[in-house]
Amino acid sequence: MTNTSILTISVIGAGAWGTTLAKVLAENWPDKEIALWARSPETKMAIQETRENKARLLGVKLPANIYPTNSLREAIRRMDVVIFSVPSNHIAPVLEEACRYFDRASITLNTAKGFVFDSHQGLCKFSSEVFKSFVCSKKEYAVLSGPSFAYEVAEGKLTRLVAASMNDEQAEVVRDIFSNDYLALEISNDVRGVEFCAAIKNVIAIAVGMADGLVFGDNSKAVLATKGIEEIERLGMAMGVDHETLRGPAGFGDLILTTMGKQSRNAELGRRIAQGEKLSEVLSSLRGVAEGVESVRGAMELARRKGLAMPVSKAVYEIVYGNASPHDTIYDLVMH
Repeated sequence: MTNTSILTISVIGAGAWGTTLAKVLAENWPDKEIALWARSPETKMAIQETRENKARLLGVKLPANIYPTNSLREAIRRMDVVIFSVPSNHIAPVLEEACRYFDRASITLNTAKGFVFDSHQGLCKFSSEVFKSFVCSKKEYAVLSGPSFAYEVAEGKLTRLVAASMNDEQAEVVRDIFSNDYLALEISNDVRGVEFCAAIKNVIAIAVGMADGLVFGDNSKAVLATKGIEEIERLGMAMGVDHETLRGPAGFGDLILTTMGKQSRNAELGRRIAQGEKLSEVLSSLRGVAEGVESVRGAMELARRKGLAMPVSKAVYEIVYGNASPHDTIYDLVMH
């Protein structure tokens, strides 16, 4: 069993979730220095000087043992565990540079919740496929997911997540470095299933947000969430996702939070689009990334491969990327 007390750990990505994870680790292990890579020099300086990431996690004070850096080399060299908290569609260029510096890491942990769109091939891929093509062919890959708003975890609210890896010992390491009196982790071997659930639930959240923006009421949102559960389960089973994954925190648990929680960026995006804002306007002003915008393309691609109907995903796709009317499309989806 790995002695977690001697591991060196870094977090790549200083968004709300990456910063929160660094905070959890720094508080769990006060004698460790937790490296936190930020793309922005302004973010790095703000954390260094004020112990706060005001751009992404306003009002949350960060422990002194978080070491912010703009150097990927510094954040990866001689690290045992490297945690990537970078939006799915931005991960490839980060990995391309990061792979030059891996000299020690035994575990790479991914926390993004979305499919990765390959513009060259015109295909959507699972994050694990992208990681393997860069750094994980000889590294243990794990994924962390589940119902978790960054602010709530940063404030110590009770949370239960899933750490998935094909290697039980590596999943146990992830569990052990993060677990505390408010954060619990389950272990799973269903890496692809956890990634699937993490991506697909964002699409359903956009649809539910649209119903909210159209003032269709909570009843309609419950209908859309139910339809979403049905199509996630249908496609998930066709993809070989474990039933326990679908029904657990990483599956329907995360779906409930993302569709109904007030902090959901994907629901906010759906709400604002339904109210008439253009997609580009919403994306440029949204605090953080709404991964469902890209994930809906992956959902439709997977549905085509399996020959399955995905009415909620199809509706979101036609509104976001086509000229479909949010009002008429969501109305029909609820009423038929």
